Amino acid sequence: MNKPDAASKGFHVVRGGAAGVDGGPLAGAVVAIGNFDGVHRGHRALIAEARKQAQASAAPLAVLSFEPHPQEFFKPSPDCFRLTPLRTKARLLAELGVDVLFALPFDADMARRAPQDFVEIVRAWPSVEEASVGPDVSLPDAR
Repeated sequence: MNKPDAASKGFHVVRGGAAGVDGGPLAGAVVAIGNFDGVHRGHRALIAEARKQAQASAAPLAVLSFEPHPQEFFKPSPDCFRLTPLRTKARLLAELGVDVLFALPFDADMARRAPQDFVEIVRAWPSVEEASVGPDVSLPDAR
């Protein structure tokens, strides 16, 4: 279900995509895309850049991450270590002033997709206005 769950006042976790928030108060969001495992300095810098874009557009600030982490999909193990489980990640992002966390499922369907397909998924969400990615991400031109 794509319904927002309030993790704290003013913060939402949306599982499965952005369709559930289209046209609502989170519409037109600027989104930072990544796994954000650990929400380290590099992640914080990417979020800060997205925040500048969001503030300039008077838009909500969002983060798009995968749940489960892609590593858990490709190398499933009971000993799989995660720096930040979803609940912790949500709390850290809320503390950084993020308005919404889109928790996109990483499954066999997502693993088969080409990078351009992923770009098209995000571009199809009317609730997402702009996207920011880190320097280690190479996406095809979104024409």
